[in-house]
Amino acid sequence: MYLKISGNQNNSSLNTTNFSLGLKDNEKILEIEVLNKNQILIVISNSLDTSAIVYDTKDNQIISIIKR
Repeated sequence: MYLKISGNQNNSSLNTTNFSLGLKDNEKILEIEVLNKNQILIVISNSLDTSAIVYDTKDNQIISIIKR
């Protein structure tokens, strides 16, 4: 997954940015899947429900939340 979304592998500058999905204490990430060059799908679950978030890595924002 890292190779698909990281871009130019020859870029030697270390540019680290932290992002948060704002998960609650009872929520956990079940799965992460690369959708395309700029978007990833993150499947989240709590004790009752499962939902998914489409996250844009280029714009660093949540595009949509898909609830079951």
